[in-house]
Amino acid sequence: MSGVPSIDDKGAQSLWNSISGTASWCCQKMYVYFWGKRILIVGPTEAGKTSLCDYLRYRALHPPGYTQRTISKNDTGAFLLSYKESGSVNAQVKCVVELPGHVGPIKHAQDAFDRKPHAIIVVTDLTAPSQGQNSSAVWVQSFFEHLELQWAGARRVYNPLQFCAILLNKMDQKDKVGSERLGKLRYALRRAIGQNFKLCRGETKGEPGIYETLLVDNPEGAKLIDAFIFQLIQQIGAKR
Repeated sequence: MSGVPSIDDKGAQSLWNSISGTASWCCQKMYVYFWGKRILIVGPTEAGKTSLCDYLRYRALHPPGYTQRTISKNDTGAFLLSYKESGSVNAQVKCVVELPGHVGPIKHAQDAFDRKPHAIIVVTDLTAPSQGQNSSAVWVQSFFEHLELQWAGARRVYNPLQFCAILLNKMDQKDKVGSERLGKLRYALRRAIGQNFKLCRGETKGEPGIYETLLVDNPEGAKLIDAFIFQLIQQIGAKR
């Protein structure tokens, strides 16, 4: 009967669908391999790195009080990162790698140099001591000092870095910390960046931004972190 495909026609169509699907899968894999963006999350222990990694991947905030100590590096694999309010603004991510905080800023700087990511996100704890070796400013300064030293010895090596940022996490504790201490922390972070973000800057424009974030469920939801993600995608992603 006319209009009714034969067994051979059905087999050919099935084969074609299989080939088309496989070709599409291969093209997507090739695109991710060659053009997917690598994001590296660094920072001291219990600052909120895992919460950020999970939110980037799954777009869900953990409940208040959530803590998870990262023992070894966490690699998300590939996914499409989109701005929550606009699917037209996105970035194809090859991987988000979170480094364990207990290894310290020097090891983080070495890994950042070895991995050569497109984006580096430094997550800090707003409630950390304002002075001493456990302060956020000291950690950030040590990280960028050693990252700068790594690039000083590799000036002919291409650095694909397109975006770098520092997150002041746990902003729900802002009132307890106080505006004066917060202002001093911002000043210390700016000073650390200004002195140690020259050779390691790659393709970034300007100094790393400092963003306020709250990476647990709260009455305002994901307003702060989504604003940051929009800036991240603007720098490393593509508008379609």
